[in-house]
Amino acid sequence: MEYQVCYEQLMRILPPNFEIIFLDNTMDSPENLLPRASKLKSIIKSHKHTFRNYNLGAGGNKGMGELEMLLTAAGTYSFDDYDKICYFTGRRIVTCPYVFEKTNMLEKEALISNPPLFQITTGKEYETNHELYNDMFFSMTTKTMIEYVEHTKNNLQNNINNGIGSEQNLFRFINEEKIPYEWLNSLGFIRNDWQMFTHQYSVTKDNMQWI
Repeated sequence: MEYQVCYEQLMRILPPNFEIIFLDNTMDSPENLLPRASKLKSIIKSHKHTFRNYNLGAGGNKGMGELEMLLTAAGTYSFDDYDKICYFTGRRIVTCPYVFEKTNMLEKEALISNPPLFQITTGKEYETNHELYNDMFFSMTTKTMIEYVEHTKNNLQNNINNGIGSEQNLFRFINEEKIPYEWLNSLGFIRNDWQMFTHQYSVTKDNMQWI
């Protein structure tokens, strides 16, 4: 249900010149979704999608598992068919088209961020880590995204072996390759961090964050 709500909102605010490709590393096909997820299945099947029941990050490095799906996408679809490419992890509500409009107007090679996270009911700001860029969302020109795919491919196993997250991987690529970028001070996302307080999956408003 959470994915369905997030995807419905994404389609509601997405500018018309964008195309969605759904990627999943937890099952073989949308057909594996439970019967109660028939609407979610319909949403996914109405767009390009790649399902692959293989999660490289299952051992704990979730970000590397997600990035491995980016490599899968690059090997499945022609990135050259697009002017710019957004990387977006889907289980969050995008409140408005801001990040996509900024992508449309992008003049440099990348659009990145490291915004503060706030607890949605108390307004408490969580400490923001440094030497990383948030990878809930980032955009790049096609040429630069292809370079990022190669950078990630070359460093994937080393990152897993040394506990280097996807956010640090993005930071290193941008800074080591001196990629010109534009900055997002906020994303305008709402998410439920299921394990924020209890370290067990729970549905509670205390886990909701504004980014």
